[in-house]
Amino acid sequence: LIATCQKQSINSFDYLTEIQKNSDKVRVNPQEWLPWNYQNTLKDLNNEEKTQPIITNEGVIIFMVCQKFSALQYQKEKIAQQLILERLEQAARSYLRDLRRLAVINYRR
Repeated sequence: LIATCQKQSINSFDYLTEIQKNSDKVRVNPQEWLPWNYQNTLKDLNNEEKTQPIITNEGVIIFMVCQKFSALQYQKEKIAQQLILERLEQAARSYLRDLRRLAVINYRR
């Protein structure tokens, strides 16, 4: 499975995690959870939709999709934040440069 994920440019850890989280759905429709299909299957989950309980050695786990947003939207927000930080850093450098240039040092003997 890991080699198949790598050939499909899919993060194998994310894939195997989702397989474990959605084990009930995998048993019902395994063809929908092949490495090249699982991302499409996850896209079909709606907000506020809960998974079936997953029983583990540590207890029972239930996952719920709280909010979905596109990767493009995330990228735009991340880029906007990065641009703001770069502008702020540039403004700080300019301010410090101006302070150094305008500084007057008086010394007496």
